[in-house]
Amino acid sequence: MKRALVLLLLVAIMTGCFSGRKTSHERLMRGAPDWVLQTPNHPSYYHGVGMVPKNQQFDFRERARQVALNELAGSISVTISSSSVLNYFEFDHLSSEFFRDNIRMSTQEYLEGYELVGNWENDQQYWIYYRLSKIRYQQIKQERISRALASSRSKFDQARLFAGQGRMADAMGFYVRAFEDIRDFIGEDLKTQVDGKETPYATALMADFAEQMQSLSVVFPTEKLLIKPGSLLAPVEPVVVNANSEPIPGIPVFARLSWLPGRRTEAVTDARGRFRVVPEGVKPGMQNGQMVCSIDMARIVRQNSSDMLVQKFFEVVRLSAFTLPVEIVPPVFFISVTSTLPSSRESRTVDAEFNEEIRRILRQEGIVISDDQGKADYSLVVQNNVSAPVQHGSRFSSSVVATIDLLDNQGNSIRSSRIDDVSGIGMGAAQSIEDAFSSLKNKFRITVYPEIIQP
Repeated sequence: MKRALVLLLLVAIMTGCFSGRKTSHERLMRGAPDWVLQTPNHPSYYHGVGMVPKNQQFDFRERARQVALNELAGSISVTISSSSVLNYFEFDHLSSEFFRDNIRMSTQEYLEGYELVGNWENDQQYWIYYRLSKIRYQQIKQERISRALASSRSKFDQARLFAGQGRMADAMGFYVRAFEDIRDFIGEDLKTQVDGKETPYATALMADFAEQMQSLSVVFPTEKLLIKPGSLLAPVEPVVVNANSEPIPGIPVFARLSWLPGRRTEAVTDARGRFRVVPEGVKPGMQNGQMVCSIDMARIVRQNSSDMLVQKFFEVVRLSAFTLPVEIVPPVFFISVTSTLPSSRESRTVDAEFNEEIRRILRQEGIVISDDQGKADYSLVVQNNVSAPVQHGSRFSSSVVATIDLLDNQGNSIRSSRIDDVSGIGMGAAQSIEDAFSSLKNKFRITVYPEIIQP
């Protein structure tokens, strides 16, 4: 019985609260116009109603106006024509959504011709209502399209004129700026006269740009580049030419070397259409590689437009990469080791062992060893001076000072190194010398050898 009374009491309280809230809302909205009570839906207009609470810290009137205009712009549907440039080229889903979102944003940014229908407020809320005639919207949109097409078409004609004159750098800039003029309408069916035929304009513009870009090629001065590590590397000078093999100046290009991943050389072709690439970073033991050059279309677009949509759209144009095979020719070394020791017999033994150790280390890097100095690219001359062993009780100690000279095939010094005071200890004099040379080999491998393979 008590439980039933509690339940009846709770129902009565809830009903009273609901009734109170309903009465409060009705009192708050008393005198509100129809467009406040029900969202307008007249088919001849786009509508936007904004409402913000008055208790906010910002300018509630301006905020309500922004809300209403955003709602109005959002009610304008964005459709992509089947004959638009967006449907002519293939884009992935993310790119397609990027373009659609930008078209929607431009619709909001260039919203014109709307009218204020009214505003209304109560103690807690401020309301405002804008609408835009669909007929007026289409008129304004068509006027904007006509202006954009006229401006774009003028630049398109100039681009084609420059291309015909071989001024491709100037032509590329005008192509990009011509597209930028119509960037807000790439989802539209922009028909116009091109070469006496009515054709989708944006598609014709991009197709013409792609054809001009793809007519350019990179020509190398040789069919294969032979590189000998450590030799003086002359820059390679490729040339950018058009379909008529005419050199093209002022074109941004880039080059990559396959053995230096993640790095690239950027350049601009000179008056003879040439640019320079230094085949750096070549080391002994490397495998054959490639030098890959291409027209830097992304840089061309960036230099002529800061618009992200324009830059993104031009990624659809695919350009060829031009490849120069690079053959790594191993260098040839001649090795001379001379040691001054107390005993000439010990000297011959130590020299032979140290010579063989150097050969072994260099061969691991693909370096060729020659016993004929006349056929070598480099000579590695090692002079070891060994002190006489000194007895310390039952042990002996020795020290070695080594001078290592790297010479080119003309006998000119490339690099000179010195290893001082390498000590050895042994139970006998010969053992102390052997221990000193064992330490010398380690120091050679750690300190001198890395410098040798980068002469």
